[in-house]
Amino acid sequence: MEGRVQELKQSIQAKNIISRNPNCFLCSSESIGIGTCMPQLPDDEELQPGRIYFLLPVSYSHKPVSLPDLCALAIKASSSLATCSVDLCSANFS
Repeated sequence: MEGRVQELKQSIQAKNIISRNPNCFLCSSESIGIGTCMPQLPDDEELQPGRIYFLLPVSYSHKPVSLPDLCALAIKASSSLATCSVDLCSANFS
């Protein structure tokens, strides 16, 4: 899994991130579960500092999350949190 980490200094609407990444969607780390599709955040959703969001390819929005997918996201979030304060995590599945 590749990706980057971006810390938000203040709240920002999801559409500000999506407009720069049109082939991706944002998902809150709190809404991901095994066997379910990752729910896309609405464009007008306020992203809050202190929370983790994943920026993922649109193709993953219709794919149920597998245990390996969830583990890969958890590892990405965990390693990012260990090195810095993370609020936005962008990850791409390989």
